[in-house]
Amino acid sequence: MTKPDPVYIEALKRLEAKPELAVQIADIMRAHRKRPSKASYEARLFKYHPVRYTILRNDPLWKVIDDSIAMGFADPLVGTGERVLYLLQHGYLTLSDIDVSFYSSETIEDILCMEGAGDESGLQIAEEDWHEKGEQIFDLSQIAALFSETDASDVPFSAINLPYSSFYIYWGAHLEIPSPISHRYIDGCYVSCRDWGTMDRMLELQFTSSFEPNFPWDTCSLICNVAHDANGSIGLMKSLSPEENGDADPTFSSLYADLDQTGFYPAPLAKKWTPALKKALSMAANCLCYLSAENAEVETGFPGDAPARLVLQTNSLKKSERERASSKLASLGFRRIHLCGRATAETLGLSHNTAQMPPHWRRGHWRKQRYGEKLAKTKIIWMSGVLVNAEKGQPAAGHIYIADKK
Repeated sequence: MTKPDPVYIEALKRLEAKPELAVQIADIMRAHRKRPSKASYEARLFKYHPVRYTILRNDPLWKVIDDSIAMGFADPLVGTGERVLYLLQHGYLTLSDIDVSFYSSETIEDILCMEGAGDESGLQIAEEDWHEKGEQIFDLSQIAALFSETDASDVPFSAINLPYSSFYIYWGAHLEIPSPISHRYIDGCYVSCRDWGTMDRMLELQFTSSFEPNFPWDTCSLICNVAHDANGSIGLMKSLSPEENGDADPTFSSLYADLDQTGFYPAPLAKKWTPALKKALSMAANCLCYLSAENAEVETGFPGDAPARLVLQTNSLKKSERERASSKLASLGFRRIHLCGRATAETLGLSHNTAQMPPHWRRGHWRKQRYGEKLAKTKIIWMSGVLVNAEKGQPAAGHIYIADKK
């Protein structure tokens, strides 16, 4: 590992006393650094928020502030986004002409303030936890349309088996689950299960929204991009302890109920998000039920547009060839993700990036079923309902279950 530049380290030490130095250091670094563009390899997987998060903040100013916190020279309780906001509020940062065509300085301040209308701090915590816990992405976009009318509100959290303590699920903007912001759709969420020792085990969902294709994130400034990202995000938290839920096994419907409780969010967030979240919560619940179901169809691999030859070489018997292929794919912007339900989608005739359904059964529900010796174990199965689009022909399946491979 390269030894940090002592001049840079000394500059970081001075940031707590003089935050404006962050701008000066970033300007020096920026002169030798090219920003990612929409056409760059880095942006291939921009649709996945963890990738998007890194790209939008790929700016020397973010790195300088982040480094000063990571190295203990700045208060770790004040997040990077809040420090960037401080620079704007005190006149150290100015918005470009492109920035102000989308956001005024006052609007950005409203979005990035802790009691405002966005959730930058929640995004940063969720992304950091995702990064620390293995950077797992589950793509359910090919089968998510199956869940659009499936009721998962009565599924208890105890029936959910999370594959990791922190991960990101993506169902896609093509479902057009509306966010409170025009032309943007809730496209996925971070899922974290935290054990806070003497406190409760908590389930956290941090929702993300897609970017409209014409938003010029590659030419907007750092703070404009951070505000735009935060403007489409909100986090929910729920105790998994029966004691905290009236001695009842909490269900997803209890999260829905929390949306209507006075004071659950700061007022601007509640007014903005409460009408939009029920459908997104339902989709998140369905995705988690799918991942919890026995023998759920999940395969780890590269996205379909990754070079087939390199993908094949990642399974080579030769370690050097595997490493070389993986390195090359990474340089091209590809990474391994968990691809869910591809065979099911093919069987049912589901098209990529469409919410249009072939003939199918709608209004299903997840059912909790006990099995095993003395019925001590629990699993969930998906029961589908009425036939939709029958005029287009017969559905591929009347009931859809996650079948035992035996």
